[in-house]
Amino acid sequence: MEQQWGEFATDIRSGDPEQVNKVVDNIEELDLEEQIELCKICFGELTAIYADSED
Repeated sequence: MEQQWGEFATDIRSGDPEQVNKVVDNIEELDLEEQIELCKICFGELTAIYADSED
């Protein structure tokens, strides 16, 4: 799951709407347990990405 998050994080940081939407779609396809695990792994980094964004 951490490797998957690494790939997602790269796409999110890109700021490209198509890449970000692809990540959202991929996360929606995960089952609930996988979504929960991913959230545990990535929450801190997601908040850092949000804080660093310029918009």
